[in-house]
Parts: sequence; C-alpha cells; structure tokens
Amino acid sequence: MSNTKEKEIIKVNVPCKHLEAFRNARLEIQNVGIAKKGKNEHFGNTYATLNDIIQVCEPILLKHNIVTTFTQTYDKETVHGKEQSTVHFRMRMTHTETREYFPSCITMYAERRPQAIGSLLTYAKRYCYENLLMITGNDDDDGNKAEDSLKGKRVPNPADAI
Repeated sequence: MSNTKEKEIIKVNVPCKHLEAFRNARLEIQNVGIAKKGKNEHFGNTYATLNDIIQVCEPILLKHNIVTTFTQTYDKETVHGKEQSTVHFRMRMTHTETREYFPSCITMYAERRPQAIGSLLTYAKRYCYENLLMITGNDDDDGNKAEDSLKGKRVPNPADAI
C-alpha cells in the first residue's frame, strides 16, 4: 500500500448559459417555422420577409434572454465610375445574463441614395438573421431560375428594388 493519495480527477461541466439559451431559441424557432409571405416577382420565388422573421424570432429570442442589436458603418468607394457606399453590417445576438454574444457580419454595396441604402439595410438584416439562426429564408433552386432569367441581361442590384 502506498502512502501517497491518488489524485482524483473530477470533470466539471461548466454550464454555458448563453449556448443553452441560443440552442433552445433556435429549436423553438425551427419548431414554430417562418412563413414565406414574400414573393419575388422577377424570379417567381417566395421568401421570408424581414417582417416575417422578426415577428417569429424576436419574441422567442427575448424569452430566452437574447437581445439582438444591429449596426452599420459606411465607406465611400467608386465602382464603375459611380460613387457608392460600402456598407458593413454587424448583428449581434447577446445573452443578457452572461453578455456573451453571437456575431454576424456582411458587407454590401449601394449607390449613395437613401432608397438604395434603405433597401440594403433590409436585405442585410434579413441575411444576418438567416445566418445566425440557420433560417432557410428563400426557396432554394441553387440559383438556376436566376441564372436562366438573366442570360444576356444586366444583373439586377437588390438595392435598385426600391
């Protein structure tokens, strides 16, 4: 018998409240589902509008102590002879108790007109929500409808939609 005591290794699972809350919110959002009420007249597909996403997701996120914030910064740039804005969008979903957060970032470009920038804001918010929450917001046809309808045409800029 040895006089030295064997060290007992104890594994402690540190609770990650922010991960549990985020997982539970995502599961609940998936169970509820998000209707695709938007219709793209150009391509004929449906999509979840920003309003559809916010109406479903925000109450569930808040219930799980997750707050969404969204910021953007602008840079000027000249693209094809036009002054455009490079817009950097940042979304964070922050757990209120732990202050841990989940980020999503996207950079987009628009002409320096209020309507173009406003349209870009809507697209960016929608894309950030879809990215963070793993939401399938559009009918996915692997881009085939878009490719077929654009053969020989100018590619539309989403910011020109408004």
